[in-house]
Amino acid sequence: LKAQRVAPQIAWEPNGGLAAVQDDAYLRRFAQDAGDADCPIFLRYASEMNGDWTAYGTNPLLYRDKWGLVRDVFARYAPNVAMVWCVNNIPERPIQSFYPGDAYVDWVGVNLYSVPFYDNDPSRPGLFANPADLVRYVYDLYAARKPIAICEFGASRVSKVDLHDRSEWAARKIREMYASLPRLYPRVKLIDIFDNDNIRYAEDVGRQLNNYSVTDSEIVRSAYSSAVAPDYFLTTIGERGRATPVVSLEQGASVSRGILRVSSWSRCYADSCSVTYSLDGREVATVHDPGPREVDLHLVKSGTIRLSATVRDDRGRTAAQAETKINVS
Repeated sequence: LKAQRVAPQIAWEPNGGLAAVQDDAYLRRFAQDAGDADCPIFLRYASEMNGDWTAYGTNPLLYRDKWGLVRDVFARYAPNVAMVWCVNNIPERPIQSFYPGDAYVDWVGVNLYSVPFYDNDPSRPGLFANPADLVRYVYDLYAARKPIAICEFGASRVSKVDLHDRSEWAARKIREMYASLPRLYPRVKLIDIFDNDNIRYAEDVGRQLNNYSVTDSEIVRSAYSSAVAPDYFLTTIGERGRATPVVSLEQGASVSRGILRVSSWSRCYADSCSVTYSLDGREVATVHDPGPREVDLHLVKSGTIRLSATVRDDRGRTAAQAETKINVS
């Protein structure tokens, strides 16, 4: 991994319970080995503790104490390790009670998935849920204090409920998720895609519900490649100065004549929608593909102009609209 300039994310879980977590030879040896690796490592320790499916999520006070113990050992032996405190996006209510404190956490993480059916229940469809919404709660709580990591994100292309191929749906969810990051969540500094067919390969029978594989579907793989293609997303660990920031066009913003590249993040109640850009009420470009909805607009005149974006559903009906005035010089 180090030779490929990859920073591993290690999910390390005290599945024997918190009582087994001690400052002992096992913990110190693990930390020393991580330090000897001499490369960046994200250690996602005891994650998803807010869920009732873990063996270490019943006692927030003891959890925080053991987290601090582990963090102190790694600070001593492995300064190259970033401690990632990672929750599941639901349930929300217990999350804050488990937070070890700013002094003990380097990154705050969240795990989330787009699935056609919640808990494999046909009566609880999730087809119209937007994955970007699943980031909001944790982001609002911690982004001002810590960089945010989406430690696991996956979009199911096949559900065990009906085994229907939803590659197009999964592709759309992936593009929606990645497009939201620079536009809604600039403090998200890491996102990992979950690339596995759990129906076939999950060891726990209770997890054999969805195929999240990216690489066994050309439709999904192509969508992922497109989603990470913008230079906003870094290609290697330690890369600097490559990413182009996404700047919000506020009312009265000043821009220069020439080509203005615009984009938008939009949602709609329909399976598919388009975004149309207009200058002073004249439609100039329409984007049907999901994702950043990016186009180049040619500004040839100086002065104040109205720039608007209109979201239309798959039947051409207006679902939403936003407008701003910009000054061109």
